[in-house]
Amino acid sequence: MALALRFGATQTLPGYLLLALSGTILSRIDLKTKLLPNRIVWPAFWIGAASLALASGTAHAWPNFARAALGALILFTTYLVLALISPAGLGMGDVKFAAVLGMYSAYIGWGTLFVTGLLGFLLGAIVALVVAATRRGQPTTTFPFGPSMFSGAILSILGSPKIVPFLFPFLPALH
Repeated sequence: MALALRFGATQTLPGYLLLALSGTILSRIDLKTKLLPNRIVWPAFWIGAASLALASGTAHAWPNFARAALGALILFTTYLVLALISPAGLGMGDVKFAAVLGMYSAYIGWGTLFVTGLLGFLLGAIVALVVAATRRGQPTTTFPFGPSMFSGAILSILGSPKIVPFLFPFLPALH
């Protein structure tokens, strides 16, 4: 419902509904198994890319699609570097899921991409602090990061018309 209100009856709505569905499924799986399976991540990426390409073609918004492709690469690479630095902190499922979230976020704009990355880590930190504060974990306790990533992306995508100008009023090109 929130995505329908955000995008209206536009060509991009089906792609973002796919993101909501696949992200919800992946988050539930990650919470149960601490895995983000390729059999869901890759179709979410490729079907999402096809959906955004179709939307770009019908709306003559090819710059948005090019930005989405670059955003997927940027978030994927950022997460890959972090996973290589700290393999216990991020898994390769998180890295691949980052490409999906980067694609959808950057389609809207660079600011939305940045906020998506920022909120994912912020929400993950909040979860870690709650686990530590409630003493429900040990210093070595790990928790799935996919739900934090997805929540950050959805919040960013839904709130980007307000969040991005608020955070970056001096950079109108990011809106």
